This record gives sequence, C-alpha cells and structure tokens, in this order.
Amino acid sequence: MKAYLASTSDDLSEIRLRVSDALNDWGLEPINYEDNFYVEPGLNTHDVCLKNVEALNPTTDCLITIIDRTFGGLYNGSKFHRFRNYSKDQFSYGHISITWAETALAYELGITVIPFIYHESVVDHDEYRKAKRTGHVDFQPKYLNQTEFTDLKKFQI
Repeated sequence: MKAYLASTSDDLSEIRLRVSDALNDWGLEPINYEDNFYVEPGLNTHDVCLKNVEALNPTTDCLITIIDRTFGGLYNGSKFHRFRNYSKDQFSYGHISITWAETALAYELGITVIPFIYHESVVDHDEYRKAKRTGHVDFQPKYLNQTEFTDLKKFQI
C-alpha cells in the first residue's frame, strides 16, 4: 500500500520525513517529493505532483493531507486546467493551492484521503468563524499566516 503525502513544501518537510519514517515502520510505502517522487521530464512541477496522485490505486492506496499554517503555492500547472478556477457544488473557489489540488484530485479519483490538521490551525479557524458571525471583520489570526486561509470555503473538497 502506498501513502501519498500532500502538504506545503518548505515548512512541513520535517513533518513529512517523520510521517514517512512511521509509514515505513508500518510496512507502507510513503510517496513524497523528498525521496521517491516520479518526475516526468518537461512537465511542470505542479503537474508532476498531480501525476503522482493519478498513479495511486483507489482500492489500496491513500493520500495523507497535512495542513498547518500556510496556504501554499497556487497551482500553476497546465495539465489540470480545472484547478486554475476550481468550483464544486454551488461554490466557486478560484485559484487553489497545489496541496488543495492534490487533495481534490484524490477525492475525484476515489482515493481515501486522511487529513491531519494542526490544532492551532483549527483554533484560529474557529475564532475566525466567531469573529465573522459577530461582524468583527478586522480579525487577525494568532497562528495562521493568512487570514484568507481561515475562511471555510478556502479548503473544501
């Protein structure tokens, strides 16, 4: 069984390595861009991420999404155009992050998605929702880097 690790790149590299070690200890094969990422020459790096998600088997593999304090880079690939102006159900999200695109693609393909969200991020999100309900538009997160990330519609699949 393979487990694809989706997260922002620079800030969570240590976490991805720890998760990879744990997955190896459990006899699973972690897929992360530090170690064993399939790279197709000439393909945009953002599309490489999504091609690795496409290579997963929906019946045996999973995608682990790790969410912390940053939104991450916007998807700028050319192969998966729908993620440049993403919409689902009645919501239109516009340009989404690479991690969000990886997670959305996994859902589309029927791959099990296991989210891990840092507690501090959840607390900031809850505080943001309370502030928004009570009309406090000047809310500043204590932990998250970008206020826009705390908006519920910014990471819905």
